[in-house]
Amino acid sequence: MHKEHATVDSQQVLAEKHGDEAMGFSHEKTKHHFLMSADGGVIEMTANEATDKASAEAIRSHLSHIAVMFGARDFSAPMFIHDGIPPGVTTMKLVRGRIVYTYEELPAGGCIRIQSRKILLRSLRSTTSCASKLSSITPATT
Repeated sequence: MHKEHATVDSQQVLAEKHGDEAMGFSHEKTKHHFLMSADGGVIEMTANEATDKASAEAIRSHLSHIAVMFGARDFSAPMFIHDGIPPGVTTMKLVRGRIVYTYEELPAGGCIRIQSRKILLRSLRSTTSCASKLSSITPATT
């Protein structure tokens, strides 16, 4: 294995371990999507199985808490998960009053809607592209 692949793999393993610790549920039992929209984006997490009520409730608890934290410019959870400052976080802290984070419950989990002026989308896209290493980025259809 090449040295750069070993580094990426070890970073992925660390991010997954930290993610499970920070979120309170297994990344293997859940789906994480980072969706872009015209006015921001959505962080969506759902249980893989509709019958997995424990994961769905853990997701709801985590995301409702994260929405409050992000609104207060507290990005310590993603910083812990990624073992550093994810791209876009510095800008998101600086423009606090111009970004709105709204938690919504979904049947198998929940989501955080991130809404902002278009001028700030570059920062939001940088942040979600970092997170894409753990899951997928899908264009929003709404």
